[in-house]
Amino acid sequence: MRAIALIPVLSFFLGACGPNVSAIYTEEISFVSQGDTLFGVISKPKDDGPFPAVVMIHGSSPATRKNFQEYTRSFVHQGIAVLNYDKRGCGVSGGSMWKANFADLGADSAAALEHLAARPYTDTTRLGYWAIGQGTWVMHLANERARADFLVGISAPTITPRDQIRYHISSIIVENGGTEAFAEQFNTYLTGYIDYLRTREGYVDWMRKDSLLRADERMRWLGDFFAFSALVHRSPPEELPPFAECQVNPSARNLDFDPLPYYERLDEPVLLVYGRNDNSLPLRDCLERVLPTARRKGQIQFKAYFNADHGLREKFAGGDRHPEGYIAS
Repeated sequence: MRAIALIPVLSFFLGACGPNVSAIYTEEISFVSQGDTLFGVISKPKDDGPFPAVVMIHGSSPATRKNFQEYTRSFVHQGIAVLNYDKRGCGVSGGSMWKANFADLGADSAAALEHLAARPYTDTTRLGYWAIGQGTWVMHLANERARADFLVGISAPTITPRDQIRYHISSIIVENGGTEAFAEQFNTYLTGYIDYLRTREGYVDWMRKDSLLRADERMRWLGDFFAFSALVHRSPPEELPPFAECQVNPSARNLDFDPLPYYERLDEPVLLVYGRNDNSLPLRDCLERVLPTARRKGQIQFKAYFNADHGLREKFAGGDRHPEGYIAS
């Protein structure tokens, strides 16, 4: 697949986005979702509009409006308004990311889209979601609540979080000299932890695996990479809080969420952008899974960058950067 700049592709979705502008106007905003107040910023060109606009949906890590400023600047310079907010429980936003599920995060993004749509400078016929990683699962639930005119997914897994986690664990372990057998052992342990919290079953078996892994030399570096120390709920079933109150990442809370039915229901144009060096998801599997839907419906486009990673960055001797032409200046 030929690498092509993201901004021109957005322009294809949005029509003419207006002239390149240098002045950026920012507006601090807040909105309410699920009873919590979330805070963020709208960045836009300084004139009156109306402008096409996007809501940015973050990935699996804690994130704030300070993330993705390079994207924001580029979008605004092309005449696109951007709403970027502190993820639930991050920055100054209320709520808790660690007790949220995809539906909660989707409600947040939908509320952000509705807030953006209500601004006098927003062109409500060209309003979309821009999402990365975990956010590309969330954008479907957001779109069910507040329909967008287009969706853009960066490094978008079209598989379940359970399958994505299995692949990511295997990639990291094998790349660092481990075996597939150990990768599967560790994956079974991690996903077993979530299944135990959800079902309250298998405690004795999980604790046996826990003891073995904590004594394993290979866990010295691997445990830190996968937040081994963050597995805080180690009590027997009768002492556990309800699953909704357990502190886990939203992807773990939604291990078996399948995005494919959402792609099949979509009528809006969708752009999915990938890096061939992304070790967090099986690119071929992700593409092959959604290709039949893309061929049948005709509104899903794919772009890939040969040397880019999960964040769409290429490594070079002095560091890393986005591929040439990916983000227009």
